[in-house]
Amino acid sequence: MLSLDIEKRIKQRLEQRKEGGNYRMLPRTGSGIDFLSNDYLGLASSKDIYKKVSDSTPLAALAGGKINGSSGSRLLSGNNPYFEELEKKVALFFKSQSALLFNSGFNLNIGLLSNLAREGDVLLLDQHIHASLKWGAKLSQASTYFFEHNNLAHLEKRLQSLRQKKDGLFFVVTEGLFSMDGDMPDFMTMAGLCKKYGAHLIVDEAHSGGLYGENGEGVIAQLGLENQVLCRMVTFGKAFGSFGSALLAPDYVKQSMINFCPSFIYTTSLPMNVLLTTTMALEYRRDSSKEAKLLFDNCKYYADQMEMPFVGPIFAHRLGSLKKIRECAEKCKDKGLRVLPIMSPTVQRGKEQIRVCLHSYNTQREMDELIHILRGYL
Repeated sequence: MLSLDIEKRIKQRLEQRKEGGNYRMLPRTGSGIDFLSNDYLGLASSKDIYKKVSDSTPLAALAGGKINGSSGSRLLSGNNPYFEELEKKVALFFKSQSALLFNSGFNLNIGLLSNLAREGDVLLLDQHIHASLKWGAKLSQASTYFFEHNNLAHLEKRLQSLRQKKDGLFFVVTEGLFSMDGDMPDFMTMAGLCKKYGAHLIVDEAHSGGLYGENGEGVIAQLGLENQVLCRMVTFGKAFGSFGSALLAPDYVKQSMINFCPSFIYTTSLPMNVLLTTTMALEYRRDSSKEAKLLFDNCKYYADQMEMPFVGPIFAHRLGSLKKIRECAEKCKDKGLRVLPIMSPTVQRGKEQIRVCLHSYNTQREMDELIHILRGYL
């Protein structure tokens, strides 16, 4: 009877999602022209990085004989000297006092907010922030509030009002480049507001790390604001073409995460081959800007043709109806263009879209084909 009850409840939830038109299925990526992935610079398939990893010091020697896996969390058997070496390189690359590696951006984000913010504190989140940060806020004991997307006037009103009622620590949380909208905040003004109201600024650079700055050090370092931001989060599975993530923060925050963050403490550590790939990707990006130039040349061309502004490789096309979004996505698929519709609850209801991600390896002809289809639905 119990199994029937849970089966009935789950099937009802799934049926509701189907009726709402937002039932999820795992896509078969297969072949086709990539306007979908986060591999902005094409480093995930870089033969140069692969060769550097293959030619590096043997994995077994670096990892104490553990070639295929790490065998435990870093606080048990999964640590080795190469972790500390890579964390120093990451901190130097992104101009941070220290760095702490995590297995994913999701693990990092839910762990960071739930660890930093305590009862009596205040979290102020941009409405369009990553879901992982919203979950981290839920897991914390802090009071959580949202401000309108990139609306700094609304953020200041929130800060003014809440400062009169709350005495705890204040945290303002936003993204370097928003994953669905493709825009970014006015960081200079935001940093000034945080200083004015005594709030700590936290920036998720999952989609901006590797793209902005002379060597890909991210938009915060590019603006020279690294000392005005308490924490930054970067991922290596997007522009760097590897896997995992890193917290960029003062050393006392790093030590707090090592001691109190469950998503770090109870997670099997990254294997050696991932650490080496990340190392080589950082070195490659430090020494090469050609992919970033190709990417932003593509972004300018695409934006000019579509008559829309851009700040990065993510473009959101809201076509006015779910029907048009689905039809457009299906037509792209028929033409061999890898584009998927982004539906609720990934984005807010009414914000459904065709999300286009450009890459350094997309050609003008490929972009023209996509532009031609999109124009038919705008």
